[in-house]
Amino acid sequence: MLLPHIAMPILLSAPDFADYVMPPHERTNHYFEVAEAVLGNAKTSTPFDYSGPLTESVLLGPLATRFPNTTLEWNGAKAKFQNSEEANGFIRRRYRAGWSVHGMA
Repeated sequence: MLLPHIAMPILLSAPDFADYVMPPHERTNHYFEVAEAVLGNAKTSTPFDYSGPLTESVLLGPLATRFPNTTLEWNGAKAKFQNSEEANGFIRRRYRAGWSVHGMA
């Protein structure tokens, strides 16, 4: 299955699924969905307890490419690599004096 960002899913190989009828899909406006969740009127379809860890794993991929032929051991609870201080240097930014953000250092 191929999931284009702004289109319906595509089942591959296409000839094998030529007669398959896609089930109806309810379209939602995700901006409205988030606003309603912030106001406490609803929940988002993908809450932060799902999207947070997903984003974390996606962002670790590009970082891992900086260390070819190396197994990096990620500790999610501590938000750092257990076996690479060099890789940990890419996790948090060090801000110049006067530019730090409270809670981000």
